[in-house]
Amino acid sequence: MIQLRYNKYIQRADGGNDMANTTKLALEASLKELLRTKPIDRITINDLTEHCGISRMTFYYHFKDIYDLVEWACGRTESVRCRAKNIRYVA
Repeated sequence: MIQLRYNKYIQRADGGNDMANTTKLALEASLKELLRTKPIDRITINDLTEHCGISRMTFYYHFKDIYDLVEWACGRTESVRCRAKNIRYVA
């Protein structure tokens, strides 16, 4: 399961044990891994959820589609960059 493989990364990234954030980070990590072998338009929700070890219902609880996940991941990355430069980021 992706949560086990990325457990160290997830805890360092979210700074706590927030289950929703952990799930989102695990989905982001799965998407990044799948993008190494497939273009985004060939990745299905089923691919993501099987790779991550969660249900489709859990995916849809957090995101409306894969592009929503990408948008969240990009916004999170930009926010981290801004914090590193001490700039306020408004999503």
